[in-house]
Amino acid sequence: MKIIKTPSVNFEKRTEKPSFIIFHAISTSPLKSLEILTQKSSGVSAHYYIERNGTIHELVHPDQKAFHAGISAWKDKTSLNNCSIGIEFQTYQTPQHLFAGFTHKQIKSGILLCQHLMQTYNIQPYNIVGHSDIAPHRKEDPGCLFPWKIFEKNGIGITPKEESPILDVSERLKKIGYPIDFGTDACIIAFKRHFMPYAQINATTNSAFLKKLSYF
Repeated sequence: MKIIKTPSVNFEKRTEKPSFIIFHAISTSPLKSLEILTQKSSGVSAHYYIERNGTIHELVHPDQKAFHAGISAWKDKTSLNNCSIGIEFQTYQTPQHLFAGFTHKQIKSGILLCQHLMQTYNIQPYNIVGHSDIAPHRKEDPGCLFPWKIFEKNGIGITPKEESPILDVSERLKKIGYPIDFGTDACIIAFKRHFMPYAQINATTNSAFLKKLSYF
C-alpha cells in the first residue's frame, strides 16, 4: 500500500489515542480538495485523502489531531477530533446526490488503509462510522452511495446483530451510538443514510425502518 505524504498545516498535538475512524466525502477535484485540506486559510484537514484512482495521501499523521469532525458525538464521546482518524474520499456531485462516484480502486485502498489503522491503533470495527453519523444535524457525507456493505464484509464498520424488540426508537439509536441530543429526527435520517440507502431519506419511522433498526 503506497501512501503519498501531502502535509497539511492544520493539526494539533493529540491528547487522546485514536479509537475511531470517521469516513468523509468531498466533491471537488483532487487539486482543489488537497488545497482545502492542507492550507491554513481553510482551517480544516483530515488524516487521509483517497482519490478515485485509489491514490492515498497522508495529510496529517494519525498520531496528531486533524480538524475533520467538528461538533460531533458518538456513544460517550464528544468532539471526536480528539479521538478519531479522518479519511476523506474523493467524489463528485450529481443532480440526485451530493456524493457520488466511488470506485473499486478507491474502495480497495480504503479497505487496506482501514485494516492497517485498525491493527496499528486497535480500533474496533463498530467504531468506524460516517461524518453524518456523528454529526447528523449538519452533515450528510459520506452519503447514501457510500459502499458500507463492502467495507462491512471486510470487517470494517457496524454490522447487524440478532433481532430484538424496539421499545423506544430514540433509546435504540442512542444504544447504537447516535447522538440523539442533536435531534432524534436527524439521527433517524442518518441511520437510513448509512443502513437503508435505497429508502426515502426522511424522519419517517415506518415498518421497514423499524425492522432494520431491530437488528442493531
